[in-house]
Amino acid sequence: MKNKSTGLPGVRESHSAKAPDKLILAWALFGGGVLSVFASAWPDGLEKVAEAKYFTALAVSHWPGLMPNYAWPGIGPEWLATALAGLAGVLLVFGLFKLIELIIRRA
Repeated sequence: MKNKSTGLPGVRESHSAKAPDKLILAWALFGGGVLSVFASAWPDGLEKVAEAKYFTALAVSHWPGLMPNYAWPGIGPEWLATALAGLAGVLLVFGLFKLIELIIRRA
């Protein structure tokens, strides 16, 4: 059965619909801002395979990205640069998904 306001099956509209968003955002901000500081500096699986197969030297970067090496450029202490990059990433992704949600609800 579809909801009349959202048009999505099984989705109910309620006054507390924002509560899960706030909880998810709070946990994501905690993970992005606090836990990211304790992330391993060792290469991830993809980098490790690239190093093992000797094709990391072939990699070409056309754009360094907004936050290279998961750190906010120009911030003094490394832990703070990492925490700010994590927070910015969480807010960017959360905002993108809220925008997608808004577009879907209006359609």
